[in-house]
Amino acid sequence: MNRRARAAARARQRGGISIEFVLLFPLFLVVFYAILSYGVSFAQLHALNGLAAEAAQATRAVVIEGDESDIRSALDKRVDAAVDRYGGVLSVRGCANGSNRYAYSASEGELTVCLEADLLLPSLTIFGLRVPDIEGPLRSRSRVRLAVLEEDET
Repeated sequence: MNRRARAAARARQRGGISIEFVLLFPLFLVVFYAILSYGVSFAQLHALNGLAAEAAQATRAVVIEGDESDIRSALDKRVDAAVDRYGGVLSVRGCANGSNRYAYSASEGELTVCLEADLLLPSLTIFGLRVPDIEGPLRSRSRVRLAVLEEDET
């Protein structure tokens, strides 16, 4: 009889374990997806920040003198070369002044690189919670002051 009581208790416990699993597994899945999606989003933002900084630093070698169209052409080449080095890793586009990748102020000699990229993982709404709760697209800006050659007064 003792054996039968233990067997009956185990049989009742199996049903309880199944119910607990069914109730807790979606919660575990939400927490796992939140960790994964936030991690991927922060890694993507980190790479985007590095790309914007690298593109801004690449323009420092441009000598600011002469015609403005020549200056903009040289800046375009430098910024595009820095962004293209990443290849297909990040699909970025510009977010400065009408989707340009940079904005240049000739009067101040300042260049601002602005890049944006869509989130790699989609946001899911589960149990009324949005995971990850990040407004897209991700944006990064980097600013650098370019050296302007002053003309010699003789």
